Amino acid sequence: MLSALLIKAIALRKATAPLNGIMSRKISRGPAARNLPAHYRGEEESTPKSPFQNAINTFIFTYFSTASFMLRSMDRINLLDYEELAQAHLDAAAWAYYAGGSDDEITLRANREAFTRIQLRPRVLVDVNRCDTHVTVLGTPISLPVMVAPTAFHSLACPEGECATAQAAGGAGTLMVASSSSTRSLEEIAQAASGPLWFQLYVFNRQGVAELLQRVATAGYRALVLTVDSPRWGQKERAIRSGFQIPTKANFVDQADAR
Repeated sequence: MLSALLIKAIALRKATAPLNGIMSRKISRGPAARNLPAHYRGEEESTPKSPFQNAINTFIFTYFSTASFMLRSMDRINLLDYEELAQAHLDAAAWAYYAGGSDDEITLRANREAFTRIQLRPRVLVDVNRCDTHVTVLGTPISLPVMVAPTAFHSLACPEGECATAQAAGGAGTLMVASSSSTRSLEEIAQAASGPLWFQLYVFNRQGVAELLQRVATAGYRALVLTVDSPRWGQKERAIRSGFQIPTKANFVDQADAR
């Protein structure tokens, strides 16, 4: 029993070695510090420790390190938590574009309030032997009634951009609507996708739209999502104040330049 405990302590010590520098600084100042050996609290040891004592010390330190790491990982439990995390990691101008609405953002606030009024219908005392969230949307079966709406410039958040989003949507068993204003070309997105795709279309001129639709059909997109309010663009004041610059739209340049 004791030998197994020591082996586990040594193995855990090796597994968490990269974290030790970070974790020890945090723990040595926290409430758990009083339970740690002196040398982990930044104090000098009065007497040398035996191999047995060192192994036990390693086990104690690893236990508290792992517990603290798990607690920090559990901090993000809500979508709003991830929104705060994204804001902390993104460029300020990119965040202003993603999070902002048009003009005084009245519609943005109204949309958020509208979503809070949507309630789930409770069903009690019913047969739950088989619960199935699968639905069919315009002939396309998906695993749940949630789809990825078209949004622009994903590469502001990650280099893979819309390609990564398409892979994630397919992994969740749902579909993605790719934006005309994507930072990866519609062909790249289709190649990377692991699920069905629709395409969001702005009507800017007949010839340009006809050429774009041919590419969309060739790439295998299953439906079009037509934006009908684009003749007049809203003024994204928050993005303007941040100095945001519109990235290259990959669908409207040569493939060599799209990357």
